[in-house]
Amino acid sequence: MKVERTTSTSRPTTSRKKRKLDEQVVSTQKTSLPEGSNAQLQSTQRIKRRGNIGKLSGLLDLPLDILFEIFGQLAPYDLLKLSRMTKEFRRVLMHKSSISVWKSTLERVPGLPICPNDMPEPQWVNLAFDPHCHFCFTSNIRNVEWTLRVRICSKCAKDHIVDSLELSYYQSEDDIAYESLISSRPAKRMRRGYLIRDLLAVQEKYKSMKDSATRKAYILMRRNLVKDIQHHAVLCEIWSQSQLSQRSYELQQLREDRLQAIIERLEGLGWEKDVQSIEYPDSLEEHKLVKRPQRLTDSIWGRIKGPILEFMAGMREKRLLRERAELILERKNTAAQFLRTYKNARLPYIEILPERLDFSEFPPIKTILELPSEVDVTEATFDSVLPQLPSLIEGWRGEINQKMIRTMKVNEVAARQHASISRMMLLWGEDPDEMDHPELDESTSTETDEEAATRMKLATTVFQCNTCTEYSWWHDDDDLSSKSSEGSSMDEWSASDESSMALDDVVPLFYPDVLGHLCLTRAPHRFWSWGRRVDACKRLDSMTKIRRKWTSRPLRVDRTIGKYAESVVRAAGLDPEITTVAEMDALDIMFGCMRCILPVGSYSDHTGYTMAYGWREAVAHHAEHHGRGTPKWHTLTPDALESARADENDAVEVSPGTTASSVDLPVFPSVTEVSDAACWLCVHCRDLPSEMEPSHIITVRFHIQTKHDITKPEINRDYYREFNPHPSLPTATKVILDMRLHWI
Repeated sequence: MKVERTTSTSRPTTSRKKRKLDEQVVSTQKTSLPEGSNAQLQSTQRIKRRGNIGKLSGLLDLPLDILFEIFGQLAPYDLLKLSRMTKEFRRVLMHKSSISVWKSTLERVPGLPICPNDMPEPQWVNLAFDPHCHFCFTSNIRNVEWTLRVRICSKCAKDHIVDSLELSYYQSEDDIAYESLISSRPAKRMRRGYLIRDLLAVQEKYKSMKDSATRKAYILMRRNLVKDIQHHAVLCEIWSQSQLSQRSYELQQLREDRLQAIIERLEGLGWEKDVQSIEYPDSLEEHKLVKRPQRLTDSIWGRIKGPILEFMAGMREKRLLRERAELILERKNTAAQFLRTYKNARLPYIEILPERLDFSEFPPIKTILELPSEVDVTEATFDSVLPQLPSLIEGWRGEINQKMIRTMKVNEVAARQHASISRMMLLWGEDPDEMDHPELDESTSTETDEEAATRMKLATTVFQCNTCTEYSWWHDDDDLSSKSSEGSSMDEWSASDESSMALDDVVPLFYPDVLGHLCLTRAPHRFWSWGRRVDACKRLDSMTKIRRKWTSRPLRVDRTIGKYAESVVRAAGLDPEITTVAEMDALDIMFGCMRCILPVGSYSDHTGYTMAYGWREAVAHHAEHHGRGTPKWHTLTPDALESARADENDAVEVSPGTTASSVDLPVFPSVTEVSDAACWLCVHCRDLPSEMEPSHIITVRFHIQTKHDITKPEINRDYYREFNPHPSLPTATKVILDMRLHWI
């Protein structure tokens, strides 16, 4: 039955005589009351309220063709709600004569699948448009189970839908699978869900049939019906998704219209600049009173105006703070230009100078940066600070030296803790390098600041950078000293052990050169991260690094490489306990590596070929090529070096009466000369975002020619060497020595 049937097609009518009589009674009651009395006023109000009741009842007096034409213009859901309004409307709209009205309103819905043959049109409208649970009548149930043809809430689904694993109770006597006769929906874990109501109905219907042929026909009919339902459900799902998309678009359009209306009202109140300057993570669009999908009316604006204006007041405060920060940033750029001029006038770079972040923290500079916004700050404004700069910079140097002293003391504490922990871990059979070390406190150091400062300047104090030097802790810091004290030689290790323990790209840092190490004023930066935006003063064009104030945190004291430096100092005939870096730089001595010496000619000639290094290069060479091997050096004075230097252009006399050309000599690792080292920087990019890292001189010259249009760059005018307080040391050279020195 597709619609409800009634026994009569007559329409209800209201007696005109009765309505006229009621009007006369009301008029009589109204005139019988005293004019202006409270009773008359209350009576009038009651009469008005009664006049609002039953306004739609007059529709039923219209002819049916006109009435159906009006109903046909309604949306399906509105027509369904009208049929539930009164008994009279229900009787009319559920009569079989009104089926054309339902079909007409359904046809006006774009893309809606046709009503199934086994379902009345009102029931189809109820399924497709009425968002309530068909079991408990909970409202706002948007999801439709098209294959089951019900709307069901999650709570009712537990009671009215059975899982495919629980169907044994519903099996028939002749093993007919009832679940194949009804439609189902996907469930968890590749199972199917069935409506218990449908299962019971099919079960009851099937059992009521006694004839085998009737049962077979019923089974065939049900299976065809299931196929039709499944096919129709696919069409319904497509339409449902399109409706959701359309609804989402409509809601978004309502939100955008509401946002635009609110912006127009705010701009009318003078908040235009503040609205345009809102930045992430703040958002007017995401405000809970703005993003509602509801048209903005005067009444609604009156209710939300207060909280919105309060929000905008906060946005104005943030805008003013940002503008102030941008002004200070502009002033910092001006201060950086002043600093560049000051620093470039003092080339070559032999005394450590602050970079822009540290410079902007100087109290006189900070005072200028924080002048009121209406004050115009130019580079000339900082001229008043110029007489104070030497003392300010000297004070800053004292601060960074104090940080270096703290690093020395922290490393001294670490050395003691590592030694004691290592002994315990070795007794337990554990690797001490794989355990977490406790936090280090410099206050537990046994050194005074003066002792740490003195030790910091020694030639045996070697710093390594944790940021740019990456290698495993292959060595035991106490190993070299323990073997030396035992009187054993490190030559006991094989050549394969020695090469496996060598390091790559060792850059030993000594005081005061270490103060200018790049990593102390640069920090790694993940430019793809979603973190807080980087301060413009810190940005660099390289993107992988940003500026930071000077810090000694990346540094550590490398005691193992310090032992290699100690061997070089001892080879020079000096005391490692008191010899400073400056004293070693002042020596005019080269160090030939006797571990690299190779024979030239026959072994009986005892003539070998090796490399001689300055003392700094000698330390790096041993760390890179020999690792744990015991250092062996042969010192060469200038005169001895001159006589031992190999001439690569002519034949070399390797022994009396025996010569060898340079092509016959062994090939040694190339050594970078000072002029070719990556230690040069551009003057014109100094302290700017475009500042490059120390590079080879050819790279820097090319940069100056292409980026700054200077065809003939000059040193200390267009480019300069990075911080280099020590004198230029002699470069490594090839020498011929007596191989018997190796065994001494």
